[in-house]
Amino acid sequence: MYKTATKSGKKQSLKDILDCLEKDDTKERRRAAALLGLPHYISGEDPSDVIRMCDAHVETLDEAMKGMQLGLVIGCEGGKQGFIPHEVFDVAVVVEETIVLHNVKDVAQSFAMLMGVIYCVNLKYPDAMKYSFEFIQRVVMKIKPDQASARVHGLRNRILRYKL
Repeated sequence: MYKTATKSGKKQSLKDILDCLEKDDTKERRRAAALLGLPHYISGEDPSDVIRMCDAHVETLDEAMKGMQLGLVIGCEGGKQGFIPHEVFDVAVVVEETIVLHNVKDVAQSFAMLMGVIYCVNLKYPDAMKYSFEFIQRVVMKIKPDQASARVHGLRNRILRYKL
């Protein structure tokens, strides 16, 4: 689906994510690409307030977390190496500029941990990525899938067409 969306030329960020996959295609990177590309695919969402990448050896986490209400800080070896990090040093789950969970080595696991923190603390999804989180909840985790918004329901139907 991401490839067909990039053919129109409107979603350059998705094309950049797919280009990173062509260089190094592993299961972990595919999962990371699917999750990191989701807000770009769902038009109108900006993941920069929720997902931030930083060089694990140069930047401090305090700089990366500044102003972050809820999200992930992905510490990479050598900084941001394209849209998908090659070597993840550490992923931290952040709530109100405070690390609540860290030492997660996989982007997909960190998304699951973030969803768990959101549920445990009963937080509202960040407005910048509300449809992405709703998609993960309703379609991927199958929690109350019948209550999905029209946008998420349409995306689910497009995915089901690709499965057939």
